[in-house]
Order: sequence, then structure tokens, then C-alpha cells
Amino acid sequence: MKSFKIVCLSTMLAATFSSCLKDKNLDDQKYGSSGIGFLDVAYFQESDGGTSFFPGNKDTTVRLLTVTLNSKDSVAREDITITLQRRDDLVADDPDLELPPDNLFKVSSLDLVIPKGSRTGYITITGNPSNLEGHSYALGFQMLSTNKEFATIDGSQNEILVYFETRNPFDGIYKMGGNFSAVTDPLISGMFGHLVELRTTDEQSVMLFSQFAQGYYFPFLDDSDETAFGSFTPRITFDNAGKILSVVNAYGQGRRNYWGVLDPSGVNARDANGNIKLKFTINNPNLATVRFLADLELTKVSNRP
Repeated sequence: MKSFKIVCLSTMLAATFSSCLKDKNLDDQKYGSSGIGFLDVAYFQESDGGTSFFPGNKDTTVRLLTVTLNSKDSVAREDITITLQRRDDLVADDPDLELPPDNLFKVSSLDLVIPKGSRTGYITITGNPSNLEGHSYALGFQMLSTNKEFATIDGSQNEILVYFETRNPFDGIYKMGGNFSAVTDPLISGMFGHLVELRTTDEQSVMLFSQFAQGYYFPFLDDSDETAFGSFTPRITFDNAGKILSVVNAYGQGRRNYWGVLDPSGVNARDANGNIKLKFTINNPNLATVRFLADLELTKVSNRP
């Protein structure tokens, strides 16, 4: 198995990802190495804290939340069951959110299984998206325990607040292609052909999630090493016609983070088949210097489960 490293470009994360605390021990590592001690560490993956439904007026089942394993063996050596509990107090602490009535949405189970040979496990929720209208529903959860002695729970990422939303039309799974390069480093190139997800953040915007890296990371190749930025992923905003209005760093464009900047010379639009072409640069903070050039083609593969 090839090693994979996360390249962190910032020491500070923006409040955009407020539902998930970043543990330094999970950054700047190579999956497949020893991880933390001899234990496999489980943590909530969903940095945006959101689950989304497609618009409609019938019961729909979608993933509610995902747990990822930071495993010394890269994947679970046996099935691992993680026991969750509801934390309604997390919702009550936010005056802008409300708990949904129990009869509107059904959670599949509070026993989440990471199957042998996988790094992730998830639970689902079933409900009618029309019941979201006029409400800001959310659910809170906490990981309590695992059924294996070799698996433990990350104490800084064991709680999550998941809010409900309706997916926008740009949401989905895409195959990434195109060109990616660094201005000053000829060894940098694009890691293309693998799948990424564009996940809804609001009615007009999506955020790139790498299936390979299993996180909100922008992947690329450093020579032959499969690598990703740990503090940069594009947040893409469209108009109603599918024209791209902006590309920014979803982690925030502060004085310590790289900035995303839309390049107007690109197509920068979604076509009738749902495919997307976008061109942007990744700049030093405050737009000081262009560091990387991205001219991407995202080919729609399917909707997200």
C-alpha cells in the first residue's frame, strides 16, 4: 500500500469547521505507519457537521455521520463496533437549532460498525426532506466505547453536532482530471483519476472532499508521493445558471492560510451533463504570491449516498 501524507500549510483552522476539533496527532502523518502508540484511534470525520437530503416529498435514506479509524494497519484488522449516544444538549446549547420530533426522522442504529478491511463506518438516517422546510433541525452524538481492546476513541473528536440540510444541484461524486502545478517546483503535479465529492455547504456552494484522503483535503502528487493539503480545500460558489462565482479556501482565507482565487480565463461553469470545469490559483496569504495553478475538470459520476 502506498503511503499518504497530509501537508499542513497552517497552524490555525478557521471557525468554518466548528463541529470538529483538529487533533495535531492526526495531522502531518503517513497512513500506514504506527499512528498513535499501538492503538487504532477512532474519530468523527464530518468536519462540516452536516448531513444533507435531496429535495423531495418522500422518505429518503442518507448517511448521517461517519467515523474514521486512524489505524496503525491502515484499515481495521477486525470488525469494530463503536457505541454512540444521543447528545441532545449539544443542540439545546445553540439557539438557532432545534431537535426534530422523533417521528420525523429515524436513525439506523447507535452501534456503528467499521468493517474489517475498511477505515470508515457510518450510520444512516431516514426521513422526508419536505419536513426540513422552515426548520433548522440538528442532532448531537458522542462516541462512548468500542468493542475491541486495540481500538480507542479520540478524546478531542468524540462529539459531533449534525445539522440537516437540503443538497444543492452541484452536490455529488466526481472524477477529477485536468492540470495542477506549482509555480516554482516542477515535481508537483495533479493526482487525477480518483474520486472526490462536492458536499453542500449552502444553497449555492459546495466544498471538495477527497475520497482517497478521507477528508476535506485537496490532493496532488509531490514527485510520486500521494499528498494533500491539510489546510486547503476549495469552496466553490455557483450562480443559479451554474456559472462559478468564486473559489476560496474552505478553511478560511486568513493571514496564515493559503488563499483560493478564481481565474477568470477558465470556463468556470457546470455544463448540461453536470460536469464542472474550474480554474483557480492557490496564493500565499493576502494574495501576496501565486504558488499553485489548478485547471480542473470534474466529471459527474453519481449522486452521493
